[in-house]
Amino acid sequence: MDNLNAPALEELVRRIEKLERGAPVGFSSVSRGALRITSAEGLIVQGSAKVSGTLAVTGTENVTGTLNVSGTLNADGTISLKGPVTISGATSITGNVTATGTTALNGPVNIAGATKVTGVTRLEGDTTQVGAHHVQGNQDITGTLAVKGAATLENNLTLSGTSAKIIAGVVSLDNNGTLRSTNALLIVAVGLTTVQNDFYVVGNMTGAGTFANTGISNTTSAANVHMNSTSKQIYFSTSARRYKIDPRPMNLPDSILAVPVQDWVDLGSAERFAILNYAPRPLSESDQIEFDGLSLVRVPGIIAEDVEAAGGRSFVTYDENGLVQGVSYDRLALARTEILARQLADVRAELAEVRKLLS
Repeated sequence: MDNLNAPALEELVRRIEKLERGAPVGFSSVSRGALRITSAEGLIVQGSAKVSGTLAVTGTENVTGTLNVSGTLNADGTISLKGPVTISGATSITGNVTATGTTALNGPVNIAGATKVTGVTRLEGDTTQVGAHHVQGNQDITGTLAVKGAATLENNLTLSGTSAKIIAGVVSLDNNGTLRSTNALLIVAVGLTTVQNDFYVVGNMTGAGTFANTGISNTTSAANVHMNSTSKQIYFSTSARRYKIDPRPMNLPDSILAVPVQDWVDLGSAERFAILNYAPRPLSESDQIEFDGLSLVRVPGIIAEDVEAAGGRSFVTYDENGLVQGVSYDRLALARTEILARQLADVRAELAEVRKLLS
């Protein structure tokens, strides 16, 4: 430069001084090429940094403070989170998720797709499942299992513990097959109830319907069972002296012999036959068995009211309302035999007296 006093020289000096006093990269722009920083911690941002384009990190990005992402965060590779992670908004995961540590879910969790758990899973709080729940393997429940809705058991239920039992109110079923009840046990069956093996009742058993034993055996022994006409209880009938108190002879009127023997059609059988005969077909199994066993043949016997009127009240049974119910046929037969024996003794005495007079 030939003229040191030229105005352009002063302008050049001013620009050099400005560069010396100013920040090297302040208000700088790289429109072509790249800015490379190779030193450790070569880029320190004490304020804020803004990336309006794409930030590509091929190495490691360490964030010791808070990382706020207000938009979408896309990660194609592996993300390693070693500290606590808080997600307060909606989170959508379309790929596989592997959690090797403890995972705590404090809020509601909605799983719309298939979920597979291969390890040990522990649920300590309340768990509500709205849809179907399928368990293909074994399931151990150490607490109480409460089923408030309808439950269907399609396979065997095995009680393996020595003290295991199924309890339904006052009824319990032990693992040895014993059915126990701490109170009255009511069995209500709409159809036919079948007991294929032995059935033992330790306490009292009350039935309001029909009891049928199609496999009962025959015997020529005398009847030894009695049903109380009032309580409907069944007793074993005995006749030994040790079961009797104050036995004494009875005064039996001869009029008991005058009770006529008649025959009739059973009213109950006729009414039941009429109902089942005109009932829609097919009949239920129990109704069909009853219908096949009904008979309208005439039944021989005596009328209980006739026995009562003849002075044989002791041989008549009554119901809980005091109405005539039936006749103790075996007792009445003994009474009539006793009367005949007494009359025969009287006849023999009279014959002996006549013979004495004739001789």
